[in-house]
Amino acid sequence: MRWRILVAMVTVTVIAIVLFGAPLAIALGDLHHEEEVVRLERTAAEASEDVPTRFPHTTEPLEVRKIRGREVGLYGRGGKLLAGSGPRRGDAIVRSALDGAVRDRQVGSRIVVAIPVAPGERIVGALRASVSDSATRARTRNVIWIMVAIGSLAVAVSALVGWVLSRRITRPVERLVGLAS
Repeated sequence: MRWRILVAMVTVTVIAIVLFGAPLAIALGDLHHEEEVVRLERTAAEASEDVPTRFPHTTEPLEVRKIRGREVGLYGRGGKLLAGSGPRRGDAIVRSALDGAVRDRQVGSRIVVAIPVAPGERIVGALRASVSDSATRARTRNVIWIMVAIGSLAVAVSALVGWVLSRRITRPVERLVGLAS
């Protein structure tokens, strides 16, 4: 009987941890991804400061600075890479930006953001910024390991409390069994 009480308490604790922890882990992964998207949007906006005001009608050399280790590329209206780094031809996310939308997408193991370049009212190009998602995944993994450690501690505390309570609860029953024998 003592073991049944102990197992029941530990089982309820494990179920509660899994039911609350799994969605929390998923939400943290999404949060870390969205934070990286915001950083990339900021990177693209900073890179847009490098675009000459007369772009694309300029003789100035086009240059896009590399910002905080992110890959940044400037694309012309036709979708061709003009400066910086990225695919030589604009992908779907660049085409969306050339249509006027700010987009983000996971492309392989990279998080990619593209924004339109519109010095006036007219879109004349797009900036595409990307970064490997390995740092984001590592950050999420580290937080999950911390959650696992805390959950393991909660299971250990539950087992200890279950053991103490099961002894306390079963002691009177064991006395009755002893007196009946």
